[in-house]
Amino acid sequence: MKAVVCTAIFASATWASEVSPIQKTVQLMSDLQAKVIKEGEVSQKEYEEYSEWCEDRSKELGFEIKTGKSTSEELKASIVKRHRLPKNWKSR
Repeated sequence: MKAVVCTAIFASATWASEVSPIQKTVQLMSDLQAKVIKEGEVSQKEYEEYSEWCEDRSKELGFEIKTGKSTSEELKASIVKRHRLPKNWKSR
């Protein structure tokens, strides 16, 4: 009798510790969902950092273009001013 009870307990313990294919599938899908959510959060953070960098770089380039145009105009005016001949200068 003790052998039968021990066998029944052992069998029920073994059966309870086994996972059904459906349970295993649900567990795998839950793990995958958690992994995808974590990767999505990381990707979102990287995207936000990249987007901010792009916006900052765009502003910097805008200022550089504006400064470059201003410098160009100043240099053109300087060249024109230096290449003008004095009024009292006589050509030979």
